[in-house]
Amino acid sequence: MGGTIEYEIDRRASPLGYVPQRETLDPAFPLTVFEVVLMGTYARLSAWRRVGAHQRRVAHHALELVGLGGLADQRFAQLSGGQTQRVLIARALAAEPSLLLLDEPTAGIDAEATAAIMGVLSTLNRDEGLTVLLVTHQVRVLQGVVNAVVWVQDGRAVRGGLDEMLARHTVAAVL
Repeated sequence: MGGTIEYEIDRRASPLGYVPQRETLDPAFPLTVFEVVLMGTYARLSAWRRVGAHQRRVAHHALELVGLGGLADQRFAQLSGGQTQRVLIARALAAEPSLLLLDEPTAGIDAEATAAIMGVLSTLNRDEGLTVLLVTHQVRVLQGVVNAVVWVQDGRAVRGGLDEMLARHTVAAVL
């Protein structure tokens, strides 16, 4: 599956926050959780500018937002799947985005970690005013969390409210 997203946003002034489905950081590279999150601040840095106190504060705040402030010094490679996903969300938040894009953020993790991630996303949207767009095949995780659902069907986007889009007859028609 592939595609493109076209947008007219100044990526330096308002970068997108992006969380991939799978991270490809080599576990042999000894990065700490904080160092991974700090990478997210690079989106706003101009060429040859070094990370400063502001970027460090932003990274620490992002870790606190996802509930992992206490793990800043732990090696990234030692985290559980759910913790890894929350660190990747924190890295995306460190870019200080106005839009957070997530690709299957709960794929391959347990129910408890899924609930924690969906809780973080809901809080970011509700309390921080962050627009969150996520792709998922696990529609059950959307209950009580999302404002709208968009199906991609036959090359078209179909948008509606959660109850309408997840009604048995709508799902049956799509599948």
